[in-house]
Amino acid sequence: MPKRLGKIKVAISVEGVGTIVGLANDHEWFRDPRHAVYVRERIQIRTPEGKCLSAFIQKISVLHAVDLFCTCFILPGDDLALDIPQGSELWLERDEGDGPVLEPYGPLPES
Repeated sequence: MPKRLGKIKVAISVEGVGTIVGLANDHEWFRDPRHAVYVRERIQIRTPEGKCLSAFIQKISVLHAVDLFCTCFILPGDDLALDIPQGSELWLERDEGDGPVLEPYGPLPES
């Protein structure tokens, strides 16, 4: 059963890197803080219009700028940000026992 993680603060596409999705500070997330988020975990991005995009987390990073600090998830695909409007939410695809659903192993693009 999918679990809501948080509201997307920023979504940008970087050619050769992928789509970077930044969430608000983790104290604003909706998940239990004892549950980790994993690289290769399957996710859903749900838009305010009801559209649902499926992807997986390729990398996890932190973005720190002058007035912005957020946890970022890098998703494969350079053009996904165009489909992520303001107000979208990131959901984790979780098994019945709250375990993560992971993308099968295989080569990841070089960073």
